[in-house]
Amino acid sequence: MYEVEVKYALPDAAAFERQLERFGGYFGEPAEEFDVFYRHPARNFADSDECLRFRRRVLPDNSGECTLTYKGPKVDKQTKTRREIEIAVESAAPWNELLTALGFAPGETVYKQRRSCSVVFQGEPINTVLDFLPDLAERGGSGTFVELETFADDETLDAKRQVLLAFAEQLGLTESIQKSYLALLTR
Repeated sequence: MYEVEVKYALPDAAAFERQLERFGGYFGEPAEEFDVFYRHPARNFADSDECLRFRRRVLPDNSGECTLTYKGPKVDKQTKTRREIEIAVESAAPWNELLTALGFAPGETVYKQRRSCSVVFQGEPINTVLDFLPDLAERGGSGTFVELETFADDETLDAKRQVLLAFAEQLGLTESIQKSYLALLTR
């Protein structure tokens, strides 16, 4: 499976939320996400455009969920489309032990507050997430971003990419960001 994604900086999150309401999208309460990125023992993931990430997500009711995710290199220059393998896990400890035994090392952590909603555009479900990264806001700018995401296989990849780009255009989003949050924070 491929994650098909586009990301944009938002100077005014409230205005964007009003815009999204035209399509039936309403964001819920923010969850907190703590993403720990692992370093590969033999290659530089920044150079290969890959990542291995452990995410701990804390929901508004203080419950949580954890995932281990591999993201492959981007497959086009227009979007952040890439192969994604995601595994739901109980906790970080056994996975950290396994990855460390294999030579991986935990690296940087990215913290964000995320609000999500799902909308349907041209018959396709699109996950829309509104992210706030306090560390980026401290450097100037709003620190607020929107990601539009869907999933595709080889046969539906081009069509879903076009739907996502058309939805972004309808929302007035024009300058996509190709860098990950980790790259924005560390480079």
